[in-house]
Amino acid sequence: MAYRYKNGNGITVDASGVSVKAKDKGGLTVGTDGVSVNTDGTTIAVDTATGNVKAVTGEIENDAGNAKAKAGDEGKLTTVANVVSAINEAKKQKLPRKTIQRKLSLQMMARHTKLQRKLQTAKV
Repeated sequence: MAYRYKNGNGITVDASGVSVKAKDKGGLTVGTDGVSVNTDGTTIAVDTATGNVKAVTGEIENDAGNAKAKAGDEGKLTTVANVVSAINEAKKQKLPRKTIQRKLSLQMMARHTKLQRKLQTAKV
């Protein structure tokens, strides 16, 4: 079977064989072992067992009704299932009425103080 090829465009065929040139900063590396994908290892990695490119995912935790990244997972990707689970867990979190009232009071006081500062600055 004859193959057609076109020299250039990153592929070279000559007396020593076929060579492939990876685009500079194109996400691939061509080395003596072959062609490989460049990954950051934090969000995308190559699975060492299968050789497949995969997303590196992290977990979302419930912190008193607030979602937060699990320690060490801050820069990782997450899945839809993790997001849904975090939302559902946060909805289950029931805070005592006094705690809710205190949080709302503190938020209102902070907003009031911020508004007062803006008004004072505007008068000057």
